[in-house]
Amino acid sequence: METELQRLKGAFVAIISHELRTPLTEIITALELLENGYGGSLTEQQRGYVAIAGRAAEHLNMLIGDLIAFAQLQAETLETRREPTDLAELVARVVEQHRPRAQAKQLTLSFSAAPRLGPIPVDRALLTRVVSNLIINAINFTPAQGCVSVHVAPEPDEVRIVVQDTGVGIAKEKQARLFESFYQAADPLTRQVGGLGIGLAYARRIVEAHRGRITFESEEGKGSTFTVHLPLK
Repeated sequence: METELQRLKGAFVAIISHELRTPLTEIITALELLENGYGGSLTEQQRGYVAIAGRAAEHLNMLIGDLIAFAQLQAETLETRREPTDLAELVARVVEQHRPRAQAKQLTLSFSAAPRLGPIPVDRALLTRVVSNLIINAINFTPAQGCVSVHVAPEPDEVRIVVQDTGVGIAKEKQARLFESFYQAADPLTRQVGGLGIGLAYARRIVEAHRGRITFESEEGKGSTFTVHLPLK
């Protein structure tokens, strides 16, 4: 009975999330058109209003993404559609997507990859979510003038995606529960940057569906390093 209830709850959240995301996408598109001058030139005051609306819409979009992740976490299995992928290219694209966010916080965001990294079979959409989540977390919890670095490197039996920051770090007493759903949402610092505390739990679920694992090292006040380990076979 409980499993069926979880399934129904997950299905309900997924439907609601989809219905919310469709009109929200139209709102974000309309705001981008206004910002780019398609409706005519804007005054500085009008640009300020559009920017405020845009930030609010993006925040809602992030929360909807968390709801979708929650629905998928409730499912017994997570389906993956794997295809040979240039991992360095995928990660580099995600890094560039978040460069404006890093620049807005006056952070240095860097990327590097080992040469001759062959394609490996992954679900591109899901792995993009994992890398994006780790980069967003690193940016959110790193003060201005700090650094976030992303590196892709092959090992004998696996490929590693490493996201390292010079941020606030994670207190030892919180590290054991870091990958629990909603645990981060109870943290006052996390509440300042928003989110439901789903991201890391969902990221671990995705990586485990690829038969991989996520590890991390962190010291309070000195930053964190998250590593995604993906098997080559």
